[in-house]
Amino acid sequence: MPSTASPIPVTASPSLPVPTTGSACVDVVIITHNHRQTIARCLQSVRHQTLPAGRIVMIDNASNDGTPQFIATAFPDICLVVNNDNRGFAAACNQGIALALQNQADYIALLNPDTLVHPDWLKELLAAAQQAPDIGLVQSLLFEGLPPSQRINSRGNCQQYLGFGYCDTNPTPPLSQDLQEIAFASGAACLLTKQLFMTIGGFDERYFLYHEDLDLGHRARLAGFRVVLAPRSLVWHQYRFDRGPMKFYYLERNRLRTLFKHYQTKTLTLLIPIILLTEAAVLLRALLGGWGRLKLKSYLDFIKDFRELYRTRQSIQSLRKLPDRAIIPYLTSQVHQKELDGWALCLMNLIWSGYWRLIQRWV
Repeated sequence: MPSTASPIPVTASPSLPVPTTGSACVDVVIITHNHRQTIARCLQSVRHQTLPAGRIVMIDNASNDGTPQFIATAFPDICLVVNNDNRGFAAACNQGIALALQNQADYIALLNPDTLVHPDWLKELLAAAQQAPDIGLVQSLLFEGLPPSQRINSRGNCQQYLGFGYCDTNPTPPLSQDLQEIAFASGAACLLTKQLFMTIGGFDERYFLYHEDLDLGHRARLAGFRVVLAPRSLVWHQYRFDRGPMKFYYLERNRLRTLFKHYQTKTLTLLIPIILLTEAAVLLRALLGGWGRLKLKSYLDFIKDFRELYRTRQSIQSLRKLPDRAIIPYLTSQVHQKELDGWALCLMNLIWSGYWRLIQRWV
Protein backbone atom coordinates (compact mmCIF):
# COMPACT_ATOMS: atom_id res chain seq x y z
CA MET A 1 0.00 0.00 0.00
CA PRO A 2 1.27 3.48 -0.68
CA SER A 3 2.62 5.24 2.37
CA THR A 4 1.51 8.57 3.68
CA ALA A 5 4.02 11.26 4.46
CA SER A 6 3.99 14.40 6.52
CA PRO A 7 6.44 17.23 5.84
CA ILE A 8 8.39 18.82 8.66
CA PRO A 9 7.92 21.76 8.61
CA VAL A 10 4.62 21.95 6.74
CA THR A 11 5.64 24.95 4.63
CA ALA A 12 8.42 24.77 2.07
CA SER A 13 11.82 25.43 3.54
CA PRO A 14 13.83 28.42 2.36
CA SER A 15 16.28 27.71 -0.42
CA LEU A 16 20.00 27.86 0.12
CA PRO A 17 22.09 30.01 -2.25
CA VAL A 18 21.67 29.06 -5.90
CA PRO A 19 24.82 27.82 -7.70
CA THR A 20 26.76 30.43 -9.59
CA THR A 21 27.97 28.15 -12.39
CA GLY A 22 25.81 29.37 -15.25
CA SER A 23 22.14 29.23 -14.32
CA ALA A 24 22.19 25.60 -13.18
CA CYS A 25 20.37 24.68 -9.98
CA VAL A 26 21.49 21.54 -8.14
CA ASP A 27 19.41 20.07 -5.30
CA VAL A 28 20.84 17.43 -2.97
CA VAL A 29 18.60 14.50 -1.99
CA ILE A 30 19.44 12.34 1.03
CA ILE A 31 17.46 9.27 2.15
CA THR A 32 17.59 8.36 5.84
CA HIS A 33 16.52 5.36 7.90
CA ASN A 34 17.91 5.32 11.44
CA HIS A 35 20.97 7.43 10.61
CA ARG A 36 21.02 9.63 13.70
CA GLN A 37 24.69 8.82 14.37
CA THR A 38 26.03 9.90 10.96
CA ILE A 39 23.63 12.45 9.49
CA ALA A 40 24.96 15.57 11.26
CA ARG A 41 28.48 15.09 9.91
CA CYS A 42 27.11 14.41 6.45
CA LEU A 43 24.93 17.52 6.41
CA GLN A 44 27.66 19.77 7.76
CA SER A 45 29.93 18.71 4.91
CA VAL A 46 27.15 19.32 2.36
CA ARG A 47 26.52 22.79 3.77
CA HIS A 48 30.19 23.76 3.41
CA GLN A 49 30.42 23.38 -0.35
CA THR A 50 32.26 25.79 -2.64
CA LEU A 51 29.19 25.44 -4.87
CA PRO A 52 26.15 25.49 -2.54
CA ALA A 53 23.12 23.37 -3.29
CA GLY A 54 19.91 25.00 -4.41
CA ARG A 55 18.11 23.05 -1.69
CA ILE A 56 18.78 20.05 0.53
CA VAL A 57 15.89 17.58 0.46
CA MET A 58 15.75 14.80 3.02
CA ILE A 59 13.33 11.87 2.87
CA ASP A 60 13.16 9.84 6.08
CA ASN A 61 11.91 6.27 5.76
CA ALA A 62 10.20 5.87 9.15
CA SER A 63 13.27 6.11 11.38
CA ASN A 64 12.71 5.09 15.00
CA ASP A 65 15.99 6.45 16.39
CA GLY A 66 15.04 10.12 16.42
CA THR A 67 16.64 11.03 13.08
CA PRO A 68 13.79 13.23 11.75
CA GLN A 69 13.29 14.98 15.07
CA PHE A 70 17.01 15.76 15.25
CA ILE A 71 17.04 17.11 11.68
CA ALA A 72 13.98 19.29 12.26
CA THR A 73 15.66 20.84 15.31
CA ALA A 74 19.31 21.06 14.24
CA PHE A 75 18.77 21.83 10.54
CA PRO A 76 15.42 23.63 10.30
CA ASP A 77 16.17 25.08 6.85
CA ILE A 78 16.30 21.62 5.24
CA CYS A 79 13.26 20.36 3.33
CA LEU A 80 12.36 17.28 5.37
CA VAL A 81 9.66 14.73 4.53
CA VAL A 82 8.94 11.89 6.95
CA ASN A 83 7.33 8.73 5.58
CA ASN A 84 5.07 6.84 7.94
CA ASP A 85 6.53 3.55 6.74
CA ASN A 86 9.73 2.42 5.07
CA ARG A 87 9.05 2.85 1.36
CA GLY A 88 12.50 1.64 0.37
CA PHE A 89 15.44 3.49 -1.12
CA ALA A 90 14.11 3.59 -4.68
CA ALA A 91 10.71 5.09 -3.84
CA ALA A 92 12.19 7.59 -1.39
CA CYS A 93 14.70 8.73 -4.00
CA ASN A 94 11.87 9.33 -6.45
CA GLN A 95 10.08 11.37 -3.79
CA GLY A 96 13.14 13.53 -3.31
CA ILE A 97 13.76 13.93 -7.03
CA ALA A 98 10.14 15.02 -7.56
CA LEU A 99 10.51 17.68 -4.86
CA ALA A 100 13.76 18.87 -6.43
CA LEU A 101 12.12 19.21 -9.82
CA GLN A 102 9.29 21.20 -8.24
CA ASN A 103 12.05 23.52 -7.04
CA GLN A 104 13.13 23.92 -10.69
CA ALA A 105 16.33 21.93 -10.18
CA ASP A 106 18.29 21.13 -13.33
CA TYR A 107 20.39 18.48 -11.60
CA ILE A 108 19.79 16.24 -8.59
CA ALA A 109 22.66 14.94 -6.47
CA LEU A 110 21.89 11.78 -4.50
CA LEU A 111 23.92 11.18 -1.37
CA ASN A 112 23.93 8.50 1.32
CA PRO A 113 23.58 9.71 4.92
CA ASP A 114 26.69 7.75 6.03
CA THR A 115 29.02 9.83 3.85
CA LEU A 116 31.21 12.89 4.22
CA VAL A 117 31.95 15.01 1.14
CA HIS A 118 34.89 17.15 0.07
CA PRO A 119 34.16 20.90 -0.16
CA ASP A 120 34.43 20.68 -3.97
CA TRP A 121 32.22 17.58 -4.20
CA LEU A 122 29.19 19.26 -5.77
CA LYS A 123 31.17 21.68 -7.93
CA GLU A 124 33.09 18.79 -9.52
CA LEU A 125 29.93 16.73 -10.06
CA LEU A 126 28.24 19.62 -11.86
CA ALA A 127 31.34 20.42 -13.91
CA ALA A 128 31.47 16.81 -15.08
CA ALA A 129 27.76 16.71 -15.95
CA GLN A 130 28.06 19.88 -18.02
CA GLN A 131 30.91 18.61 -20.19
CA ALA A 132 28.55 17.01 -22.71
CA PRO A 133 24.77 17.10 -23.30
CA ASP A 134 24.48 13.30 -23.42
CA ILE A 135 25.86 12.77 -19.91
CA GLY A 136 22.97 11.59 -17.76
CA LEU A 137 24.61 10.17 -14.63
CA VAL A 138 27.81 11.14 -12.84
CA GLN A 139 29.33 9.25 -9.90
CA SER A 140 31.74 10.63 -7.32
CA LEU A 141 34.92 8.80 -6.37
CA LEU A 142 34.11 6.95 -3.13
CA PHE A 143 36.63 6.15 -0.40
CA GLU A 144 36.05 3.83 2.57
CA GLY A 145 35.73 5.29 6.04
CA LEU A 146 36.60 8.89 6.86
CA PRO A 147 39.28 11.34 5.68
CA PRO A 148 42.18 11.00 5.07
CA SER A 149 41.44 7.41 3.99
CA GLN A 150 42.44 6.63 0.40
CA ARG A 151 41.03 3.09 0.33
CA ILE A 152 38.72 3.00 -2.67
CA ASN A 153 35.13 2.01 -2.03
CA SER A 154 33.99 2.62 -5.62
CA ARG A 155 35.68 4.11 -8.66
CA GLY A 156 32.56 3.31 -10.65
CA ASN A 157 30.37 0.23 -10.38
CA CYS A 158 30.75 -2.92 -12.47
CA GLN A 159 27.92 -4.86 -14.10
CA GLN A 160 28.41 -8.53 -14.84
CA TYR A 161 26.41 -9.65 -17.89
CA LEU A 162 24.06 -11.80 -15.77
CA GLY A 163 22.99 -8.80 -13.70
CA PHE A 164 25.41 -9.02 -10.77
CA GLY A 165 26.58 -5.57 -9.71
CA TYR A 166 29.54 -4.67 -7.52
CA CYS A 167 31.87 -1.78 -6.70
CA ASP A 168 35.14 -1.37 -8.58
CA THR A 169 37.60 -1.11 -5.68
CA ASN A 170 40.73 -1.81 -7.72
CA PRO A 171 43.43 0.73 -6.72
CA THR A 172 45.32 0.14 -9.97
CA PRO A 173 45.85 1.50 -12.53
CA PRO A 174 46.14 5.00 -11.05
CA LEU A 175 43.06 7.12 -11.60
CA SER A 176 43.12 9.70 -14.34
CA GLN A 177 41.68 13.11 -13.49
CA ASP A 178 39.57 13.00 -16.66
CA LEU A 179 36.00 11.74 -16.92
CA GLN A 180 35.77 7.97 -17.24
CA GLU A 181 32.95 5.86 -18.65
CA ILE A 182 31.55 3.39 -16.09
CA ALA A 183 28.89 0.68 -16.23
CA PHE A 184 26.62 2.32 -13.66
CA ALA A 185 26.78 4.97 -10.97
CA SER A 186 26.54 4.10 -7.29
CA GLY A 187 23.46 5.55 -5.63
CA ALA A 188 25.66 6.39 -2.63
CA ALA A 189 26.96 9.55 -4.31
CA CYS A 190 25.90 10.50 -7.81
CA LEU A 191 24.25 13.21 -9.86
CA LEU A 192 21.49 12.77 -12.44
CA THR A 193 20.16 15.29 -14.90
CA LYS A 194 16.62 16.53 -15.25
CA GLN A 195 16.74 15.44 -18.89
CA LEU A 196 17.53 11.86 -17.88
CA PHE A 197 14.67 11.75 -15.39
CA MET A 198 12.19 13.21 -17.87
CA THR A 199 13.28 10.69 -20.52
CA ILE A 200 13.48 7.36 -18.68
CA GLY A 201 11.89 8.13 -15.31
CA GLY A 202 13.44 7.55 -11.93
CA PHE A 203 14.27 4.43 -9.96
CA ASP A 204 12.11 1.33 -10.30
CA GLU A 205 10.26 1.41 -6.98
CA ARG A 206 9.50 -2.32 -7.10
CA TYR A 207 13.19 -2.95 -6.43
CA PHE A 208 12.72 -1.48 -2.92
CA LEU A 209 16.41 -1.93 -2.09
CA TYR A 210 19.61 -2.96 -3.94
CA HIS A 211 20.41 -2.92 -7.66
CA GLU A 212 18.09 0.03 -8.26
CA ASP A 213 21.16 2.05 -9.28
CA LEU A 214 22.29 -0.71 -11.66
CA ASP A 215 18.84 -0.76 -13.23
CA LEU A 216 18.82 3.03 -13.65
CA GLY A 217 22.30 3.08 -15.15
CA HIS A 218 21.52 0.35 -17.67
CA ARG A 219 18.28 2.03 -18.73
CA ALA A 220 20.15 5.31 -19.12
CA ARG A 221 22.74 3.66 -21.37
CA LEU A 222 20.09 1.97 -23.51
CA ALA A 223 18.36 5.34 -23.98
CA GLY A 224 21.59 6.90 -25.27
CA PHE A 225 22.88 8.63 -22.14
CA ARG A 226 26.45 8.37 -20.90
CA VAL A 227 27.33 7.29 -17.36
CA VAL A 228 30.65 8.61 -16.05
CA LEU A 229 32.92 8.88 -13.03
CA ALA A 230 34.04 12.35 -11.88
CA PRO A 231 37.36 11.48 -10.15
CA ARG A 232 37.75 14.97 -8.67
CA SER A 233 34.43 14.72 -6.82
CA LEU A 234 35.48 13.07 -3.55
CA VAL A 235 33.28 11.31 -1.00
CA TRP A 236 34.11 9.23 2.09
CA HIS A 237 31.66 6.41 2.72
CA GLN A 238 31.28 4.49 5.98
CA TYR A 239 30.35 1.34 4.11
CA ARG A 240 29.73 -2.06 5.68
CA PHE A 241 28.97 -5.18 3.65
CA ASP A 242 25.77 -6.78 4.93
CA ARG A 243 25.59 -10.58 4.66
CA GLY A 244 22.02 -10.78 5.93
CA PRO A 245 19.67 -13.16 4.08
CA MET A 246 17.26 -10.35 3.12
CA LYS A 247 20.05 -8.56 1.28
CA PHE A 248 20.71 -11.65 -0.83
CA TYR A 249 16.98 -12.01 -1.46
CA TYR A 250 16.64 -8.45 -2.79
CA LEU A 251 19.83 -8.76 -4.83
CA GLU A 252 18.66 -11.97 -6.46
CA ARG A 253 15.07 -10.88 -7.01
CA ASN A 254 16.15 -7.60 -8.56
CA ARG A 255 18.86 -9.23 -10.67
CA LEU A 256 16.26 -11.44 -12.35
CA ARG A 257 14.02 -8.43 -12.98
CA THR A 258 16.90 -6.54 -14.55
CA LEU A 259 17.86 -9.38 -16.88
CA PHE A 260 14.33 -9.75 -18.17
CA LYS A 261 13.61 -6.03 -18.56
CA HIS A 262 16.78 -4.90 -20.29
CA TYR A 263 18.06 -7.41 -22.81
CA GLN A 264 16.76 -7.83 -26.32
CA THR A 265 14.99 -11.13 -27.03
CA LYS A 266 17.92 -12.48 -29.05
CA THR A 267 20.35 -11.81 -26.21
CA LEU A 268 18.06 -13.42 -23.62
CA THR A 269 17.78 -16.51 -25.82
CA LEU A 270 21.56 -16.79 -26.09
CA LEU A 271 21.88 -16.45 -22.31
CA ILE A 272 19.33 -19.14 -21.35
CA PRO A 273 21.87 -21.98 -20.83
CA ILE A 274 24.21 -19.93 -18.63
CA ILE A 275 21.26 -18.41 -16.74
CA LEU A 276 19.98 -21.89 -15.87
CA LEU A 277 23.43 -23.05 -14.77
CA THR A 278 23.93 -19.92 -12.69
CA GLU A 279 20.52 -20.23 -11.05
CA ALA A 280 21.32 -23.81 -10.04
CA ALA A 281 24.63 -22.68 -8.52
CA VAL A 282 23.06 -19.72 -6.67
CA LEU A 283 20.20 -21.88 -5.40
CA LEU A 284 22.69 -24.42 -4.03
CA ARG A 285 24.62 -21.62 -2.33
CA ALA A 286 21.37 -20.26 -0.89
CA LEU A 287 20.37 -23.66 0.49
CA LEU A 288 23.79 -24.15 2.08
CA GLY A 289 23.72 -20.58 3.40
CA GLY A 290 20.32 -20.88 5.04
CA TRP A 291 18.39 -18.55 2.73
CA GLY A 292 17.09 -21.14 0.27
CA ARG A 293 13.44 -20.22 0.92
CA LEU A 294 14.17 -16.60 0.11
CA LYS A 295 15.84 -17.61 -3.15
CA LEU A 296 12.76 -19.64 -4.07
CA LYS A 297 10.64 -16.64 -3.13
CA SER A 298 12.57 -14.55 -5.67
CA TYR A 299 11.35 -16.96 -8.37
CA LEU A 300 7.77 -16.84 -7.09
CA ASP A 301 7.89 -13.03 -7.05
CA PHE A 302 9.10 -13.02 -10.65
CA ILE A 303 6.20 -15.25 -11.74
CA LYS A 304 3.67 -13.25 -9.74
CA ASP A 305 4.83 -9.95 -11.24
CA PHE A 306 5.39 -11.25 -14.76
CA ARG A 307 2.64 -9.24 -16.47
CA GLU A 308 3.80 -6.00 -14.88
CA LEU A 309 7.42 -6.83 -15.69
CA TYR A 310 6.48 -7.52 -19.29
CA ARG A 311 4.81 -4.10 -19.60
CA THR A 312 7.88 -2.47 -18.09
CA ARG A 313 10.09 -4.39 -20.50
CA GLN A 314 8.07 -3.11 -23.45
CA SER A 315 8.40 0.47 -22.19
CA ILE A 316 12.18 0.17 -21.80
CA GLN A 317 12.61 -1.40 -25.21
CA SER A 318 10.54 1.38 -26.81
CA LEU A 319 13.00 3.97 -25.45
CA ARG A 320 16.04 2.02 -26.59
CA LYS A 321 18.50 3.84 -28.84
CA LEU A 322 21.37 1.38 -28.61
CA PRO A 323 21.39 -2.37 -29.32
CA ASP A 324 22.79 -4.81 -26.78
CA ARG A 325 25.96 -5.12 -28.88
CA ALA A 326 26.76 -1.46 -28.13
CA ILE A 327 26.46 -2.16 -24.38
CA ILE A 328 29.01 -5.01 -24.37
CA PRO A 329 32.02 -2.75 -23.59
CA TYR A 330 30.35 -1.72 -20.32
CA LEU A 331 29.73 -5.26 -19.11
CA THR A 332 32.14 -7.64 -17.42
CA SER A 333 32.18 -11.43 -17.54
CA GLN A 334 33.30 -11.96 -13.93
CA VAL A 335 32.38 -10.97 -10.39
CA HIS A 336 35.13 -9.64 -8.12
CA GLN A 337 33.96 -8.81 -4.62
CA LYS A 338 36.36 -9.40 -1.74
CA GLU A 339 33.55 -10.29 0.68
CA LEU A 340 32.46 -13.18 -1.56
CA ASP A 341 35.81 -14.56 -2.76
CA GLY A 342 36.24 -18.33 -2.68
CA TRP A 343 36.85 -21.35 -4.87
CA ALA A 344 33.19 -21.56 -5.96
CA LEU A 345 33.22 -17.97 -7.24
CA CYS A 346 36.55 -18.59 -9.02
CA LEU A 347 35.04 -21.60 -10.77
CA MET A 348 31.93 -19.68 -11.81
CA ASN A 349 34.08 -16.82 -13.09
CA LEU A 350 35.87 -19.26 -15.40
CA ILE A 351 32.55 -20.64 -16.67
CA TRP A 352 30.98 -17.20 -17.09
CA SER A 353 34.01 -15.88 -18.97
CA GLY A 354 34.13 -18.84 -21.33
CA TYR A 355 30.45 -18.64 -22.15
CA TRP A 356 30.59 -14.87 -22.69
CA ARG A 357 33.46 -15.24 -25.17
CA LEU A 358 31.46 -17.91 -26.96
CA ILE A 359 28.29 -15.89 -27.52
CA GLN A 360 29.52 -12.30 -27.87
CA ARG A 361 29.83 -12.50 -31.65
CA TRP A 362 26.10 -13.25 -31.95
CA VAL A 363 24.79 -10.60 -29.55
